[in-house]
Amino acid sequence: MRTFIIFCCLLFAKDVYCQVFTTDIGAKVGLNISTMSINDRPYGRKIGLVAGIFSIINISDVIAIQPELSFSMKGTAFKTTSDYVFSYNYIEIPIFLKFTVFDSRVLNFDASASNILFEQSRTKIYVLLGPSVGFNVASNLTTNIEKINLNQQVQPIEVAASVGLGMMRDIGEGKLISEIRLSASFSNNLNTLPSQFPNSTALLQSKNIVFSTSIGYALPVEKIFRNFK
Repeated sequence: MRTFIIFCCLLFAKDVYCQVFTTDIGAKVGLNISTMSINDRPYGRKIGLVAGIFSIINISDVIAIQPELSFSMKGTAFKTTSDYVFSYNYIEIPIFLKFTVFDSRVLNFDASASNILFEQSRTKIYVLLGPSVGFNVASNLTTNIEKINLNQQVQPIEVAASVGLGMMRDIGEGKLISEIRLSASFSNNLNTLPSQFPNSTALLQSKNIVFSTSIGYALPVEKIFRNFK
């Protein structure tokens, strides 16, 4: 009898895990509209690419965790006596906590049971919040006459936080996902000044501010593995 009870508990726990702790894996691509905050004042905008892979770990119908690995282009462009474009390229690892704020479902009427059953969710709108760590891979300063490598001047690690809004809709076997985000770095961009700005100590306090929009597609893990069988 004890063995039977333990078996039933394990079977129930397995069903709960499979239904709640589901995982999706996907890829995304989008655009960054970035600037640098210097003395709390934003400079000119720069457009860059953001692309990567992500996973969605559903803790419940409302809460999920979304870790990512992405390539992100940031920086700023401004003009004084010359044109200057700061370009920072990072490999980023964000970890987001997602909260569903709207969930529409398709209703199905079961005539045999004379009741209405909820089918799979079709559209979700959610907010996300979380930190990220970025690793500088290639950075430069472009002027009217030259392009200067800034890898030695740029901080190797960037720490930032992001907030965003997203929509996820069932398309085919997976989910189509679109998001907008706003992120701001806590760490300074530079550790030493470029030779073109020898007296601009305020530049050492510059931080990245990025608005991004992206679109992606995710599949449940079990469907990905099934396709490889």
